[in-house]
Amino acid sequence: MEQAHLAHAGKTLQGLEQREEKALAERSELAAPDAQLRSHLAQELSQSGAELSRQEALLAQLETGREALDGQRRGCVDSLQLLERELSALEGRLLTLQKIQNQVEENSKIQDWIGRHELASKPRLWQKIRVEGGWETAVESALRERLHAMEMSDPELLQRLLEDPPPARVSAYLRGTDSKLSLEPGLKPLADYVGPPSPRWAASSQHGLPLSTPWRACRG
Repeated sequence: MEQAHLAHAGKTLQGLEQREEKALAERSELAAPDAQLRSHLAQELSQSGAELSRQEALLAQLETGREALDGQRRGCVDSLQLLERELSALEGRLLTLQKIQNQVEENSKIQDWIGRHELASKPRLWQKIRVEGGWETAVESALRERLHAMEMSDPELLQRLLEDPPPARVSAYLRGTDSKLSLEPGLKPLADYVGPPSPRWAASSQHGLPLSTPWRACRG
């Protein structure tokens, strides 16, 4: 038994010696490191590191510039929006002024036409009606500018006006008899809340100061 162990140990030792010899032979065959190549690689590595640092610094500068440009762009956008709002407001004011100017020109032409036909003394519709309390706004909304309609009952005057029509829209009304209205069941017409003025109201309205009418915005 002991001899068998010794034989096995001998074989193992022999195998280790062979492996050592082989490793020594392989090491001797390896070429020594090229010092020049290693120096060149070290130089390239240093240059690459320097170039990387330069590119990182450039990138940081570009990023700072981009942020500054973004801030300027936002400022320009805000200024543009402000200018657009101001322009829109100016355009609105211009349209309003043009409308007022056109109204003034039309009113001037209408006033000349009224004076030419001596219509200034003609009674207006608002002077000929009296509205029950609480229904003034409803009547005003229904009649609107027709509250200023002038009475035109003279046939000769009507003929003259047909021959010389007004330069702009003018409302007029004629005296007439009561008309029958078609009523919806359960509804009361607005006309039921409008009637002729009382004598005291009619007398005061001749001076533009009606005592029982709410047409404060329509007097004149």
